[in-house]
Amino acid sequence: MREGVKKLWPVLKWIHRPDLREKVARTWELALERSRFTADDLNRIPFTLLVPNCPTTFMPHKKKGLTGYVLNPYASKVAGGE
Repeated sequence: MREGVKKLWPVLKWIHRPDLREKVARTWELALERSRFTADDLNRIPFTLLVPNCPTTFMPHKKKGLTGYVLNPYASKVAGGE
């Protein structure tokens, strides 16, 4: 897993199924390879351009959604949790 993805998503280790964890990591690797944005950019760009001077950046918004998903008992089972 690329260091940029590890830095962006330390919570990937919460995904119990190694195959699914690797697929999620690879998806982000491909996205970063194909994007004009870097991993560092994702921590600086606003979550949305629809809110003037949006105080939330892209990554905290995404991490909040992921945390809610992983902590949800049903979603956790789908992701290979106990």
